[in-house]
Amino acid sequence: MMYESKEINDVIEYIESHLDDELNVEILSKVAGYSPFHFSRMFKSMTGESLAGMIKRLRLEKSAKQLYNISQNITNVGMDSGYNTPSSFTKAFKQRFNISPVDYKTSLQKHFQTAYKKLETEPKIQNYPLKRLLCYRVNGDYTTSAIEAWQNLYQCIEEEKLDVAFDNANYYGLCYDIPGMTDDNKIRYEAAITVHSEFSLHSERLFLRDLPSGIYASLFHQGDQNELYEYWPRFYRWLQSKTLTLAHFAPIERYLDDPAQMLKKMPLKPKTELLILLDK
Repeated sequence: MMYESKEINDVIEYIESHLDDELNVEILSKVAGYSPFHFSRMFKSMTGESLAGMIKRLRLEKSAKQLYNISQNITNVGMDSGYNTPSSFTKAFKQRFNISPVDYKTSLQKHFQTAYKKLETEPKIQNYPLKRLLCYRVNGDYTTSAIEAWQNLYQCIEEEKLDVAFDNANYYGLCYDIPGMTDDNKIRYEAAITVHSEFSLHSERLFLRDLPSGIYASLFHQGDQNELYEYWPRFYRWLQSKTLTLAHFAPIERYLDDPAQMLKKMPLKPKTELLILLDK
């Protein structure tokens, strides 16, 4: 996924999928298969972040994303993030983002209401089936990490001689973090291609995950990829105007042109579908 140690990557995947559960060094060292002492030292050495520091950061960043839902109660968001009182949540949030959760939520509403033009095309609400994804993750600024992730995904598929049906595949970019909220070197991007449900994988570099079935808000865009940085906030503004509740899953870019060809020569007007999973 990200680091040379598969054990560390497995632990990070476990943390990300269990942020609402109890997480401590005893639990996570068992996931890695090491003693708690050795695991803690190895984790910080490889990631540059203490185990407790990463858990706290990811939970606070998750809470900030939850506040994109205008109906979310700040106290409930804090409780979900592991803070027993509003004051302890406010203190931790302000230490991380230099703004209180109340002021952050207010600024988001003003930002989405005034900063961006209306969308030229109306987003759609549609049902998507479960999809199995073969993924490669890179940390870093999206402008460089996306290219690196796709290059490495294709290279691994070729070197490991994986049976991927490119002709019938869908191509996705999973964009986990918001620039400015997450430090550039910690921003997570995954290049992902659909594979059949029984696809078998034994790889140190690639991993499988499910794109959840459910109701998605969908926005089509055709044009310069750099325009997506403007379209995402406009999409979020539309979601807020409809008071739709967002699920806790990464925003998704579905590439309607083959990324392998885009790496060689970007189409004049590449086609992209922006997808946001909605809460049930």
